Amino acid sequence: MKHAKTFVKFLLVFSIIFFMLHFNVIEFPSVDILLNKFSLLIILIFFIAITVHNFGWWLLLKAQQYNITYLKSLLIYMAGTFFNIIMPGGIGGDAARCMYLYTHVKSDEKTAALFSVIISRIIGFHALLSLCLFIGFFYYEKIINNDSLFIVYFLIFIIFCLSLFLLTIYMVFHENILIFFLNIKKNKNNFFTKFVCLLLESLNSYRKKINYVLYSWFISVLSHTIFLSSFYFMSIQLNMNFIGFFENTVVGGLSYISNSIPITPGGIGIGESSYNYFYKLFINDKNYNSLVFGSIFFLSYRVLYSFVCILCGLSFILIGKPKDKFTNKGYNDF
Repeated sequence: MKHAKTFVKFLLVFSIIFFMLHFNVIEFPSVDILLNKFSLLIILIFFIAITVHNFGWWLLLKAQQYNITYLKSLLIYMAGTFFNIIMPGGIGGDAARCMYLYTHVKSDEKTAALFSVIISRIIGFHALLSLCLFIGFFYYEKIINNDSLFIVYFLIFIIFCLSLFLLTIYMVFHENILIFFLNIKKNKNNFFTKFVCLLLESLNSYRKKINYVLYSWFISVLSHTIFLSSFYFMSIQLNMNFIGFFENTVVGGLSYISNSIPITPGGIGIGESSYNYFYKLFINDKNYNSLVFGSIFFLSYRVLYSFVCILCGLSFILIGKPKDKFTNKGYNDF
């Protein structure tokens, strides 16, 4: 029975890859691209970023005392990475991780595990915005002198300040906020009120273990920095490196956020156009308007990262149900 399930998973992965290649949803890199020294470096960077980012998510699970090993969480994370190339935006991996946790965790202990994925996404989004904002301080003259770039950074700053304000309000009035939504739930019990109440309860469970959240945030900043460095090396490979490493990090970060908007499968077309737009904002030179900088995003993220996602499909094939379902009954040792 176990071998039959593995075979079915293999057929599913093979079918998904075949149809996505057939309909040009993804492109399989040629041997010449894969053997290029920069491409090999970029592929290695993607794998390192995946393992580092997963560590931040694993810490959130450990904060809730789930007895899941890092290796098991990595297999689940990599299986989710495979589904990133199928579902709209960047939500495929989150949905897959939730699916695995739902089947692998004891029935009465699923909530905290499932919401660890959502909280990890929130932390990752805030860490990426913070990284872009921090780097922007070193290019304040360029930002001030470019109206479009100034508006972009002004919006980032507003979102950053708003998130800190909401976090402060929650930390001070968390009990009142939870009671308020519980009362709404009693009067109007729908999906939204249930979701908000469960999210607030999950957030509340991290208040006494804020160090885990901070560690996860710093790890997320590190993983994003590693991941986004791939765009810089690809720009060198294509002889299109007209901005520095940190500027490229911001351009890649903003494009990655845009790519996560669930409009097209895997964000196809969204990330490329965003990268092209933000890159030209940082150059601010009409002589480069004819260049298609979106090709940097396309080759690094759409081609090489898709190749990495395909390799992560092996995790989906190999991963199986644990002998005993994961539990959070007192397991908190590293």
